[in-house]
Amino acid sequence: MSWNKSQRARAWTDYWHQGHRHSLPGDFKDHYGAATRLFWRQAINGLPKNAVILELGCGNGSLIRWLLDEVDSTVSIVGVDLAKLDTRWLTALSPDQRQRVTVHQSCDVAKLNATFFSVDLIVSQYALEYFASDPIWERLEGAVNTGTSFAGITHAKGAVPYTVALAEVAHINWILANGGIIQAAKRALPFAVSAGAHQLAGATNKSQHAAAAQTSLKQSLSAMQDRAQSTAYPDVLMHCGRTIIELMTQAPQLGLQRAMKGLKSYRESLSQSLIRATELTNYALTEDLVGQWQTRFEQKGLVTCRKAQIVEGQHWIGTGIHTESG
Repeated sequence: MSWNKSQRARAWTDYWHQGHRHSLPGDFKDHYGAATRLFWRQAINGLPKNAVILELGCGNGSLIRWLLDEVDSTVSIVGVDLAKLDTRWLTALSPDQRQRVTVHQSCDVAKLNATFFSVDLIVSQYALEYFASDPIWERLEGAVNTGTSFAGITHAKGAVPYTVALAEVAHINWILANGGIIQAAKRALPFAVSAGAHQLAGATNKSQHAAAAQTSLKQSLSAMQDRAQSTAYPDVLMHCGRTIIELMTQAPQLGLQRAMKGLKSYRESLSQSLIRATELTNYALTEDLVGQWQTRFEQKGLVTCRKAQIVEGQHWIGTGIHTESG
């Protein structure tokens, strides 16, 4: 399954506008642990005063905010992202920090000219692997071979975020499948609304259709609970169960039209989550691909490129890549 650039941009735009700081907020808890902080501190070590950092795929500025507290106060940061972002974090910065940050949203990195890459340090955190096309590589190679440093942490096949995303793809496909819990909820909602009206009138809805719909939904919820108990990464399932139960409970007050609209909105959010999780599994780098990245950076012999697994606690969360003048 593949999606066009517009669908991808919308999936990430809606996601960032929920205020998330990184791409797996549920089952993936490790974020800026000791190993991640060490990698970035090594990357920014030696940056001169008035340096410029370019972040490719900045999202909601998680890395930018961290860097602002770590680099010299004369260093400025430019962020670019394909999505339309939630920029409330920018207004929350101190006046001094705010004037040092420029963010270009709804921006296709592949269309940026070489001048844009003429900075002191280019960084990317769980982003470049999604859009590392030949035009972008040409810009990166040209910049690195003229003195720009590159540092990035990428998704890696076999690492925790990749494993979480694989599980979430399977869970979401199960939720959205024909005859699944979303369809069961859709069939049950009209009876939940009418049951509320009957209760207000002192009667009960004993329709066979209502009983069948309610039984089907209960069976789907039970199956979801069983599935959640059998997986190491149940967050998307648990959230689905809570959402469906809350919607059914509120249906009499919402009315059928609003309740159905709420269910449709939730289904669309799941579809967008499926895009993000599927892309993570598709674009996570193998060891061979990491080696190819190293080769591309080093092919002119002007830099060396080191790589290392980023391990937080006992969890491998990504692969770090950092070029150095050689």
